[in-house]
Amino acid sequence: MTSLRIQKVNEHIREELGNILSSQTHLKSGVLVTITKVSTTPDLKTARIGISTFPEEETHYALTALKREMYTLQGELNRRLRMRPIPRILFLEDTTSIAAQDVESALLTIKKETSVDEI
Repeated sequence: MTSLRIQKVNEHIREELGNILSSQTHLKSGVLVTITKVSTTPDLKTARIGISTFPEEETHYALTALKREMYTLQGELNRRLRMRPIPRILFLEDTTSIAAQDVESALLTIKKETSVDEI
């Protein structure tokens, strides 16, 4: 379980990085990147940033673009955060929404099968 301090740091990083991404990243038209999760290590050295993209087919492109601009994003985050140490950011794909869609479709299939059996 994470401490209250880590939770606050995660939320602060998420807010600031979201603002930075919306104003300073150069993604191709039609690609939307959302920060879904921030997980900072207890020693505050690393923050893993989970992202989801729309459309999902552009996830690899978005991760590549964010990694290419990581030093610029890290520098801007360093200027905005008023804390020390400032965690180094790592971007990762958040597959939670994909897994949720798989579960939802499985439940829908089961529901259809049971309704057909009842008739």
